Amino acid sequence: MTDNTAAGQSAKTSAQPSSQQSSYGSLAALRDGHLALKQSISDATTRPDFTEMAKSVRAFVAEAQKTGAFLDDAKERRAAQGILDYWSAELASYPDAPAEDFVPVLLAPADAAQAARDDDEPAQSKEDQRALIRLAATARQWRDSGEKSGYLLAGETIKEAARFKDQDPALAEFVAASLDAVKAKRMFWTTIGVVVLAVAAVCWGTFLYWQFKLLPEWQNQYISALQEQSGPDKQTPILKWLDARQPWLPPYDISGTSTRIADVTLPGFKLYAPNFSGVEFSRVKFPVEESYCLWDDRACFFKNNYCFWNDTFCLTRHRNDATLPAATFNSTSFSFDENGKSGDNDFSGAGLRLAQFRNAKIAFTSFAGADLYRAVFDRAKLCDVDFSGANLRLASFWGVTSDEQTKEHLKDTAWWLAVGWPWSDIEKLAHDGKARSDRLKQSLGFQHDIGDATRSLSRSSPGSLDYALALSDMAFTYAIWGIDLTGPGYTSDPCAAQGVPENGRRAAEQAVCIIGKLNTEGEKKGSYTDLLSNIRDTLAYLIMESGDMAAALKVFAELGADDPKFLDAAKDSSFRYAIAQYAGGGDKAAAIARFKTAIEEMRYQPTHELQTLREYILRSRNSLPC
Repeated sequence: MTDNTAAGQSAKTSAQPSSQQSSYGSLAALRDGHLALKQSISDATTRPDFTEMAKSVRAFVAEAQKTGAFLDDAKERRAAQGILDYWSAELASYPDAPAEDFVPVLLAPADAAQAARDDDEPAQSKEDQRALIRLAATARQWRDSGEKSGYLLAGETIKEAARFKDQDPALAEFVAASLDAVKAKRMFWTTIGVVVLAVAAVCWGTFLYWQFKLLPEWQNQYISALQEQSGPDKQTPILKWLDARQPWLPPYDISGTSTRIADVTLPGFKLYAPNFSGVEFSRVKFPVEESYCLWDDRACFFKNNYCFWNDTFCLTRHRNDATLPAATFNSTSFSFDENGKSGDNDFSGAGLRLAQFRNAKIAFTSFAGADLYRAVFDRAKLCDVDFSGANLRLASFWGVTSDEQTKEHLKDTAWWLAVGWPWSDIEKLAHDGKARSDRLKQSLGFQHDIGDATRSLSRSSPGSLDYALALSDMAFTYAIWGIDLTGPGYTSDPCAAQGVPENGRRAAEQAVCIIGKLNTEGEKKGSYTDLLSNIRDTLAYLIMESGDMAAALKVFAELGADDPKFLDAAKDSSFRYAIAQYAGGGDKAAAIARFKTAIEEMRYQPTHELQTLREYILRSRNSLPC
């Protein structure tokens, strides 16, 4: 009964305002005392004396209770009461704690006079106090964790904490550690950056030295060795080395009358604009033979690209991705040794666009399926040279001397797409025959040209200008190759036709219909007259190839009515119109005059017409001023 009475009296007394001055006149001061007391207890290294510790705590609680007189803000009072509750619980946990230690201590009521003195301080001072308490607590957590880096501050938080470092030694140490961590991190990344830049500079310098110093020296050594050495065991690795380093070096100059390259096989060989002028090639092969058997992969006995193993049928084909664009072979000898020591060369399927073969001597060499776009063979000697299936678009053969075997091979390619053929060769090269037309249809050049037009058509919207242009390209491709010229006409509106046209005439008629509508309707009315005339000219050309000169003249008449100046300005159209006039039984004098103007004044050089219109050209050759 006595203990309970004493406890109640203590709680009652605690609730009364204190007239004494507290050691902690603000919440910030109370928290500093709170943290200092915790630190003093945690720093004890000897066996704890609970009696002394209890005295310290009771003294702090008595002073902390008085702090309530200075606090009238509800949040601050809750924080101060939390500190009192913490130490009240601490007292109750000590051994032999008396009954009064189990009674909660209440914060003294606010004293208006003393709280007003605290309110006179700026509002920012309270915010600073709160920040100080928060940062001090974080600093102590960092120290209690064993100074783990995860607790350290970064960025603007360090600047904020630095303002209070003089008010708390633990916080000052915490700020200093945070600054050191930031500096160490910055130094680390600075070091990494310097190392990376140094390594990059060394690598770049090494690369430049390798490319502009070492590679040119090695190139000269290898080319000299190639010109001096003979035999595949020495030349093959040299040529492969030059191939591998070509992207980093300018075009090679391997010209020289004494250089002879023989007995080498170089699949996938790639050189850009090399100069092989005056070099002799003997038994040089670019493609690789691949064997395919119907039932198994056993070795076969080869004969004429086919092989047989008992009853098993095998097919051998050549794979070739060698490219030598803009290569120079002027005055070069290909298997043309008069002593009979040279052998065949195989350039079949090679990419030889813009290559130069002027004055070259080429014998027993295959260019079958090769890409010879704009290649020049002027004044070359050709003996048993195979051009079967090669792309000869705009290749030049002026002054070429060729044997009958070469001419026979030329019949298996679109020779008329090249220029420079004399009349004597044209008469021999001109040919008919479905078998040869079928082979041309599968050739590299035709598949490339018709494939471009087909892809353009698939990417365009039906009825649009792009769609009509793709149809025009397709029709012209059929026309110049003389393949799939005509078929059944349209039974309905050509503009509404769908899918890929199966022949040139259908493609041209559909293009004429679309462009005709675009030229007579919409905002750009009348702006497609020239384009319409070009497509009508292609349509007339296709009809001429099919032998219907009357229908072709009708198309030319419609063209001339809508665009009177076109046939007089376009030299290729004027040339073909003259043939149609002459062959169609029209005014032959006017046809001869127009033909003469196209050839002599406009300087038109017919190419594909020499094959596609050969019958009309050769038949009237004596009458026309060719």
